[in-house]
Amino acid sequence: MDCGSLRGLVAARAMARLAGGDLVLAGPQPRVLRLFFLTQMVSHWAVFATVDEAAVSGWGALRSEDARQTGEPPSAAYSPS
Repeated sequence: MDCGSLRGLVAARAMARLAGGDLVLAGPQPRVLRLFFLTQMVSHWAVFATVDEAAVSGWGALRSEDARQTGEPPSAAYSPS
């Protein structure tokens, strides 16, 4: 993954948010997660260890309007060990 790919994800997330949804990272590969940490994007995205964890979080579907405005990730956000 490179910066061009990251731009694509940012653009896709912006489009999803305009449509009332969101885009989260679920089960990212180590290289992807590293890029998100290096660019400090990880603090702006909801990142989950697995797809199942993301699905049960309801992050995109159940976020409040305030969370949608601030873009704060959920407290259960994934953190690499």
